[in-house]
Amino acid sequence: MQRVDGRTRELVDKSTQQILKASISPKDDIVAERSRATFDALQMCYALNGGKDKIERRAQLVEALKQTSWGNKDGRHFMTREEEYVEALRASFGIWEKMKQEKLSLEDGITMRSLVDFPGGLELHIGMFIPSILSQGTPEQQQHWLPLCYDLSIIGTYAQTELGHGTFVRGLETTATYDKATQEFVLHSPTLTSTKWWPGGLGKTATHAVVMARLFIDGKDYGPHAFVVQVRSLQDHLPLPGIRVGDIGPKFGYGGVDNGYLAMDHLRIARESMLMRYSKVLPDGTYVPPPPSNSKAAYATMVYVRADIVKNAGSVLAKAVTIATRYAAVRRQTAPSPGQPETQVLDYQNTSHTLLSLVADAYAVHFMGETIMGMYKQFDKDRERGEFSGLPELHALSSGCKALCTWITADGIESCRRTCGGHGYSKLSGLPTLFQNYVQNVTWEGDNNVLCLQRRAMGSLSSPRPSSPIHPSKTCVLCSLPKSHLNGTPCACTAPIPHMHMFE
Repeated sequence: MQRVDGRTRELVDKSTQQILKASISPKDDIVAERSRATFDALQMCYALNGGKDKIERRAQLVEALKQTSWGNKDGRHFMTREEEYVEALRASFGIWEKMKQEKLSLEDGITMRSLVDFPGGLELHIGMFIPSILSQGTPEQQQHWLPLCYDLSIIGTYAQTELGHGTFVRGLETTATYDKATQEFVLHSPTLTSTKWWPGGLGKTATHAVVMARLFIDGKDYGPHAFVVQVRSLQDHLPLPGIRVGDIGPKFGYGGVDNGYLAMDHLRIARESMLMRYSKVLPDGTYVPPPPSNSKAAYATMVYVRADIVKNAGSVLAKAVTIATRYAAVRRQTAPSPGQPETQVLDYQNTSHTLLSLVADAYAVHFMGETIMGMYKQFDKDRERGEFSGLPELHALSSGCKALCTWITADGIESCRRTCGGHGYSKLSGLPTLFQNYVQNVTWEGDNNVLCLQRRAMGSLSSPRPSSPIHPSKTCVLCSLPKSHLNGTPCACTAPIPHMHMFE
């Protein structure tokens, strides 16, 4: 340490005193802001998070995570992509092992995942592979697959999106052709664009996948169905014969998740690999469709994931606006007159208008998410007793709310980053990484622009018509005009969303 002589210290102290006269500690600013609250912040915290017991349990889990190496976030912003993948996987396995060893609840596991906040190779194993088997598998299939999932003997993903098809699920090109002679399905990727592209965990981690493929029996197309497919060996983790699989490379963000590709070359799988809770293929090739009220059963996993996206949007926006508002409360800029303290950035109208509006948005999105997830849970209960009447409304609302909430949240994170000036550009603020890891939500599980059209189509088909009803197959699914128009021609109606005619 440099030694400073008395004369130099005395000389500089005079300058320092001039600065300190107008200086206010950031700690004092944040304490003063919090003291102005007109409500009990702790009670608000309890209300938003399910009660005092859950907050206290959360605090206990925070302390437990501090004792682990994989729960440490100190070096996260300095990792390479490979390091990020490995460390995210360590965190995922760490949580899983802690739950098993200490017999923790599923709720504890979900809370720990939220606290560690390090998406990795198990995201779709937990979020889509297991839910698909639970929602679409028969009791026998669940009995076979779920124990393997829960002890991580296998790791799964969900392979629906293709290089050439995303939101338009009926257009998927991957085929599953039934062979009556062997009672097997032959899965095949007939085109380059039929390559499965983007499934999280598929790049390096997954051994299995729920693959959405068009079912063909005797040349007839029965549309997309779900199949459990093994893609890698359980001995050496290498791709199985007939499988091409790998990592799609660097992305805008979400570096801990190994998004991958999958192509199949005349791959044979057992008949029992098709998830058959609702629709079935009998050994002789007879197709048994789902109940008419549940003809879209294969999309139940997507509906769940959209509901989950809506549910989580509020907490992500809340995190961003908390960072930005705290910063604006302690950062000062420009003194009203010489010698006076500079003004808090939060007191400038443009900043307060931006941030306080986003605080309100975060509350609104939070409660919207709670409502949508509550609707899904009710649908799940109804489905157990064969009641599917709530699915159309849930599908429509989850689609529209997914688009609205993710737009608000993604744009909100960027607005928060900008209010932090230059510091918002630093990864150490947390905002760039938060944006990078969230912004894909406006695209995956249904592109937002298309989901808005889908929401309008659902409303159009379900609303009363002034004249005698026209059969849906004879009307445009977007504006209900009769099929006197040509498929794919521009519509000249006054609807707020321009579109091309689409007929079933």
